[in-house]
Amino acid sequence: MTSHSLRDGRKVPQMHQRSIHHDYHGRGIYLVTLCTEGRQPLLGRLVGDSPDEAVVEPTALGYEVLRCWEQIPAIQRELAAKRTRQSLDNNISS
Repeated sequence: MTSHSLRDGRKVPQMHQRSIHHDYHGRGIYLVTLCTEGRQPLLGRLVGDSPDEAVVEPTALGYEVLRCWEQIPAIQRELAAKRTRQSLDNNISS
């Protein structure tokens, strides 16, 4: 684990972002996780009465991020952006 400096100078632990054993130059499927500073719920929040019923309710900023994400294939034709409800729920809540 390495450390990362925040704007205010604090150091926080950071996991390695890439596998040292994988060649990222080729085609592949990659998971993209967006984290906000301090893990603030800026992109959405979980709503529901139980973990089984919980869903992500995006904020206005979260909807804008989704809109931009879904435009990626139109801008970069060699990329395909895929989003599933399950991946959205699992990743925004972490």
